[in-house]
Amino acid sequence: MGIVRPVKEPSADPAPREDARAPRWARRLSAAMGTSTLLAVATGTTFGFAGNLWWLFDLFAHFRLYLLAAAVLVTLGAVLLRSRRAAALGALAVIANGAAMQPLFVAGPPPEGEHRLTVLLVNVERENGHFDAIARLIDAQHPDLVALVEPDQRWLSALDAALSGLPYRVQAPRGDNFGLALYSRYPLRSIERDAPGGFPALRAVIDTPAGRLPLMLVHPPPPLGAELSAARDATFVEIARWAATQPEAVVLGDFNATLYSAPFQAMLGSADLRVAAAGQGIVGTWPAPLGALGILIDHVLLRGGWRVVDFAVGPLVGSDHRPVSVALGR
Repeated sequence: MGIVRPVKEPSADPAPREDARAPRWARRLSAAMGTSTLLAVATGTTFGFAGNLWWLFDLFAHFRLYLLAAAVLVTLGAVLLRSRRAAALGALAVIANGAAMQPLFVAGPPPEGEHRLTVLLVNVERENGHFDAIARLIDAQHPDLVALVEPDQRWLSALDAALSGLPYRVQAPRGDNFGLALYSRYPLRSIERDAPGGFPALRAVIDTPAGRLPLMLVHPPPPLGAELSAARDATFVEIARWAATQPEAVVLGDFNATLYSAPFQAMLGSADLRVAAAGQGIVGTWPAPLGALGILIDHVLLRGGWRVVDFAVGPLVGSDHRPVSVALGR
């Protein structure tokens, strides 16, 4: 005879708990937004490396900082959601954008000698009326060389007193945005007005105490369309061709391109040019109000024995660009 066990009465189900998770539609929307953001970041990152194929692709290269930040966020989101594929794709975007920015964090060797040349590069923005701000900047820094981009005759007259200590000069003002001017404490020789890519440039040789230094001041056009982009890139080719013939040189100006641009990189590589901003971390010159969150398009490029002693992006001076100050040594 078997043992009869008492049958338990079924207990009442506990009161259903409210689902702490977000509604299904919200979770799906969040996932869709994360996926689309990830695809946008991956696409923008890829396009940025294909700037030599199409001018529109090259525009993506200028926003590496933003692409890197977005890639980090979507990768963290994918990890939290345990989406391995999305996390892997996001990690690749982080690595790609980070690697492209790596030159800004690696400085070159310091100069061996004590000779110095201080340089101030300012895109004044032709329509900017803050003459006093830039005059005060020049007075405060007392540079050996001042390079102005976009000056018209009005600007040259307004800054004449501030630049009186720099007796050697070459001025090429214009009524558009492509005026240029150079002012030097040391003699300027072999002055030439050039037009690489069809846009004005100034070339000279500075007789510094440490020797003669060839210089080119440039302002290629902004890449606003296929035609202007082609002209900018043609300017880069001509700059590289000239610089490659010089044992050492400085090329400076508003290049309307960041370090990450494929045509800009090609120019650097073909002429063995180095950016003075190397090792300075995240810096930006345009648009001026954004500071380091802007993009660096105002460059000082070096070839040969001159090295960077000091580099700084200057304050707001009314222009849409921030000035760049560089101390060179050898």
